[in-house]
Amino acid sequence: MRPPLKPLSAAIMLAGFSPFTAHAAFVPPIADSYTASSFPKSNYGSAARLKINNTAETLLRFDLSTLRSGTLSNDVAKATLFIFVNKIITPGTLTIKPVTTAWTESGVNSSSLPGLGDIEVKEIPVDQSGIYIPVDVTNLVRSWVATPADNFGLAIAPDVGAPGTSVLIDSKENTRTGHAAFLEIALTGSGPVGATGSTGGVGPTGPAGTTGATGAVGATGAVGAKGATGATGATGGTGATGATGATGATGAGATGATGATGATGATGATGATGATGATGATGDTGATGATGAGATGATGATGATGAMGATGATGAGATGATGATGATGATGATGATGATGATGAGVTGATGATGATGATGAGATGATGATGATGSNGPTGPTGNTGPTGPTGPTGPGGGVFMAKTTFIPSSTVPAFAPISGILGVQTTENVAQEIIPRACTLSNLTSKASISVSMTVTLMKNGVGTGYSCTFSSSTSCGAPAGSPVALVAGDLVDWQFSGTAPGGTTQVYISAICQ
Repeated sequence: MRPPLKPLSAAIMLAGFSPFTAHAAFVPPIADSYTASSFPKSNYGSAARLKINNTAETLLRFDLSTLRSGTLSNDVAKATLFIFVNKIITPGTLTIKPVTTAWTESGVNSSSLPGLGDIEVKEIPVDQSGIYIPVDVTNLVRSWVATPADNFGLAIAPDVGAPGTSVLIDSKENTRTGHAAFLEIALTGSGPVGATGSTGGVGPTGPAGTTGATGAVGATGAVGAKGATGATGATGGTGATGATGATGATGAGATGATGATGATGATGATGATGATGATGATGDTGATGATGAGATGATGATGATGAMGATGATGAGATGATGATGATGATGATGATGATGATGAGVTGATGATGATGATGAGATGATGATGATGSNGPTGPTGNTGPTGPTGPTGPGGGVFMAKTTFIPSSTVPAFAPISGILGVQTTENVAQEIIPRACTLSNLTSKASISVSMTVTLMKNGVGTGYSCTFSSSTSCGAPAGSPVALVAGDLVDWQFSGTAPGGTTQVYISAICQ
């Protein structure tokens, strides 16, 4: 497994590439997008992640005018493309081709795919997410520097030998991780020549030099002038002309006569056409069966939510001590005393001896006074220590019910997308509707209906690829049994609903539900 690579490492390694000083320039993309053959009219220029799989390829373009002035192609010591692998769906290898015609980030789609050149780099391994992958594109960048008009960027797709490769890389619009692709270009040389300095002052006259050695012998003098030409001698007599050789005899072979053209053979007689067989008698048309009169069944009730796990046992801590008993209420008032007997009327004699104690009066006991108010409660005793927590009950079954509602308006087109749950208007760009699955579950029991009669199919999309698990409905009633098999999902999968078929043409509410457990 390749360790994460820091962006500056390539520049550090290039320090020893040449005896000249190497200067690294970092060039971000000015445009990035991807095209998907399954949705030929869709544009993904604003997507945060760029897809690369057997139906999608990524386009990148860079502006090299930011390189230092006067840069030539042979000044490029090395050029490295860095792409950040956000997610690996299926590991494999990638290939890079130059783009040969113009394209725009906001306009490119699969139906307007620009031209592509021959493979520039192939068999680029992708087997780990969360890292930058370096790719040597030196020759491609040198060609762009030499001919800037040919710089339309590059395309990344699965390698021919690994068509199942499927990965996501960060785009420059990804504000969450900020790992856009970039070029690291190492340039040789020491930069442009500086301005010529001013001329220095004249130095002092040096001392007289020693006498030089004797000079070499002078060169030989020029050749003297040519003497006058002597008189022309007498012309010699003309020699006799030789005899002409005899002409060879012409070949005497006669040209053969042209052979006569052979006679054209007679055309064979046309065979007689066989007689047409008699047409069999048409069978009687069977009687038309009576139209069934059964009422449309009511919509089935939504399946019950999975049972909640049992509640853990209540802690067994001891009950705190009972507070002290409040003070006793005040004693009720004493009953009224019986009436006193009349005082005797005799003259007061001398004080006699103390008489015997009279009998106790027999007056009835007064009624018991009312009970005093209850005293206030005493302070509450301290709370006892909390008992140990009971064992956790078993976890209930995972998953839940996904319920989604989306709206088509008169201008809506298909294919279109909606989140797997919640309420959101129909979307033309899939990544806007995608949601992340938080835990593993299997999605089943798909059903869907619309508020008016339509002719559409809703399909579960997993990581941008159709799963085949779908539901087709042609009226406002719920669709029948879904096509395909329930789909296993894992934590981190991106899912959404895709609509295909015929757009409603009017404002329409579409309802979707499924169970994932």
